[in-house]
Amino acid sequence: MKPMQTIQDLIEEIKLRVVWWALFVFCVTYFLSHSSKSMWMNIPISILLVSALRILLNNVEFHWKVQRPVRPQSYLSHLEKKQLSVNDPRLSTGPPPPRWKRKIGSPIVEDAMRDFIDKILKDFVIDLWYSE
Repeated sequence: MKPMQTIQDLIEEIKLRVVWWALFVFCVTYFLSHSSKSMWMNIPISILLVSALRILLNNVEFHWKVQRPVRPQSYLSHLEKKQLSVNDPRLSTGPPPPRWKRKIGSPIVEDAMRDFIDKILKDFVIDLWYSE
């Protein structure tokens, strides 16, 4: 190879890289200009972002996650996974407590709330509406 031809190839490669860098910097600057008034203020930030992205893409190797083949399950193994434990709350005989009781968790407060609700029902519903 002639030395002049390799220098020409090097110059062509530099031109190509400068054009690509300018295009990427312009694109990033344009997208950043939606959040600020001046595109000129975003040029240094976009140069840093494009440089960081280039360094990241050169140093980090990205892979697609390999999908493992799914083995067909036997019906027995399927049932074993669905089997409930002995202490499961769904197997208890009593109905679950109301939602408001689960949030409070104090018998004294529950009794006070029950008395308060009964008093409101008695005063406003039973005595007012059904008094006649």
